[in-house]
Order: sequence, then structure tokens, then C-alpha cells
Amino acid sequence: MRVSSRSLFAAVFAWFLSVCLLCLATGTAHAESNSKHPIVHRVQAGQTLGMISHRWHIPVSGLCTANGISRKRPIHPGQELIVPARDDQDGKQAAKLRRRGFLDDETRPKLLDELEQAEKAERAKAQRAKKAERAKAQRAKKAERAKAQRAEKAERAKQRRSKLARKDRRSGKTQRSRASSSSRAKATRGKSTRHHGKRSGYVRIKGLMGSWEGYAIDRKGNVTSAAKRGFRKVLRSWRTGAASDIEPRLIHMVADVSDHFGGKQILVVSGYRPVRKTQFTPHSRHNFGQAMDFHIQGVSNEELRDYARKFSKAGVGYYPNSSFIHLDAREYRTYWIDYSGPGERPRYAHQGYTGRKGKADEQPEKQEPTPPSEPEASKADTQKSDPEKPEAQKSGEAKVARSDG
Repeated sequence: MRVSSRSLFAAVFAWFLSVCLLCLATGTAHAESNSKHPIVHRVQAGQTLGMISHRWHIPVSGLCTANGISRKRPIHPGQELIVPARDDQDGKQAAKLRRRGFLDDETRPKLLDELEQAEKAERAKAQRAKKAERAKAQRAKKAERAKAQRAEKAERAKQRRSKLARKDRRSGKTQRSRASSSSRAKATRGKSTRHHGKRSGYVRIKGLMGSWEGYAIDRKGNVTSAAKRGFRKVLRSWRTGAASDIEPRLIHMVADVSDHFGGKQILVVSGYRPVRKTQFTPHSRHNFGQAMDFHIQGVSNEELRDYARKFSKAGVGYYPNSSFIHLDAREYRTYWIDYSGPGERPRYAHQGYTGRKGKADEQPEKQEPTPPSEPEASKADTQKSDPEKPEAQKSGEAKVARSDG
């Protein structure tokens, strides 16, 4: 049988083409196999590190680092080498896997599974970060819209006020008279509706450390848990922020005072005070949460003093040159008047009686520095400074009230 040269050439060309395609497919498959994770390569006869490096697109130095070998050290057929992943060009990650047994057929699947889990966690982390970034952008956009709405609302209010002002000028009514009548109407509405329908025992207190309002006394006559928490918060030390439980009898008396004066807001000047070495009295009732210095808006201290003196087991201190009265819970009734101003030595004009066999009351406690109260209280204070602040005393910038210990 004779074979033509053309047929022989076609057969050889077909064989060569198939071999090339097979090699190309094998190379592509191998290239893809180490694109994410390391693989194991078995050295063939005649292969060198340079040939393996070129085949897997990994530097020779990376192969040496991953396998713990030297460039000059020969490799032999059948030897298994770990080929680093594409993103591990220096081979350090592959070296760690080799030390953990990557070349072992039983250990390798576990290590590959760990790598998959790590990649999955990394992708989830990136997704969370992207989601958080989107949420942050949405919040910023929402805040920007809210800011624009507030600005628009303020502009509309300004235009309304301007329109009212022009109308007032035309009608001859001044802006001051309008504001005055508006304030009177607001005060009347607040007075007539603020305590409408509320039973006795409702208290509104405010101080430098916060405010609270609610029922201090329940229907059974006991101090409520909310009142205990509220008084503890408001009567905290303005110096350190330290807090203490407040004597329930004191809360009872404050609630009684609030009921008597129509539930008006009680402004606390001083409540609990931690023990200090420099305090005027060694055993101040303020140190035990049993005393409180306060005043009430719209009520004179004389009225407040006269009503507080009705309590049978209480100490009442009246300071004509300060802006508050002192009230504490004790086992007997006592009363004193001190004409000294803040920072001055006590000048007692009157000391009450305890009722215990007609003996005179114990010496009233000296006044200690207390924080500046509300603006109404500051107007009644004399321009005295805290004795513990000589610089403020020289400049006259500190205006503080002093209370009974």
C-alpha cells in the first residue's frame, strides 16, 4: 500500500497540532490551579528550578523559600515541591503551609479547606465594610436633608415674625407688648394645665446635675422607686458627681412642700456632699443624703421657710443673705437664722429649740460652699467668693451660695 507524501504530511501536522493543544490545555489548567492556592509539583527528569519557576510563574527565590532549599542545591526526579500561589510570590505563606504538612496527602485537604474558609471570611468582612460605608453615606445624606429642612423651617419662622412685625407697626402695637402678652398667656396656660388631673405627691426638681419629675409618693404613702432614682441623680455632688441614696423622710417633706406650693419647680442648690477634709462641719447631714438646699421659682424664701417649719422632725435653716433655705431630716425639730453671707463667719440671730426638755438646740452647722444656682438665685446672692478659691475672691468672679452643713 502506497501512502502519498501529502497524506503523510497531513497526518504529522494533525498529530503535532493535537500535542500542542494538549500541552496548552494542561499548562492552562496548571496555571489556574495555583492562581489562588498552593499546589504540589513532582519533579520530572531533566527539570530544573528555573524550568519549574517559568512553568508556574513563580520566582526561583519564592520556590526556594517555600521549600526551604537553596538555589545551588540540586533537585532530583520524583521529589515533591510546594508551588506557592500567584499572590504569594515570596513563598512565605507556602513555607508556613509546608511546615504544617501540606505535602502530606492526608493533611493537604484540611489546609486547603482552612484557606477557603479564610477567604470566605475575608470576603464577608469586605462586604460588611462596604455595607457600613453605604449606611454611613445614607446617614450623612439624611442628616444633610434634615439640616436643610431645619434651615427652611427657621427661614419660614423668620418670615412670619417679620410679617407680624410689619403688621404690628401698622396697627401701632409694639413688639414688646406682643411678647409680654404672649408670655402671660403661656404662663397662664402652663399654670392652669400643668398639674391638671395630677394627684398629690407629684414633684418637679432641677439642679446642676440634672432634673426629674414624677410621682414621689405612691397611693399608699410610700416613696416610689422612680423618686429614689431621680433624687439620687439630681442631688449628686456638683464637685465630683458622686451620688448617694437620699433619706426617704427628706423626699416625703419635699413632696409635701411641692404639693403646698402648687407643684412649682424646685431648684436644688446643693444636695449630697462627699466627706472632705476641708468641710466646715465634721458630721454634715449633707454627707449622708439627709439634707437639701433649695428654693422655688415664684415663692419667697420667707414663705418657704415658714411652711418648712411645720415639720416635726426636721432642721430648717434660713439665710436672708443667700438665695435658698436649708431642710434636713433628723429626729427633732430645730430652726436657725444666719445673717452671714457666702464665705463669712456665721452670724446667728436666732436658734430654735429641740423640744427635748426645753434645752437649746444644738449649734447650727457652718455653711459650706455650694454651686451657683439658677439665674434667679444668683440675683439674690451677694458678691462673695469661695474661701477655697483666693484668685476668684480677688477678682470677684465667683458668686456662690453657702448652705447649712
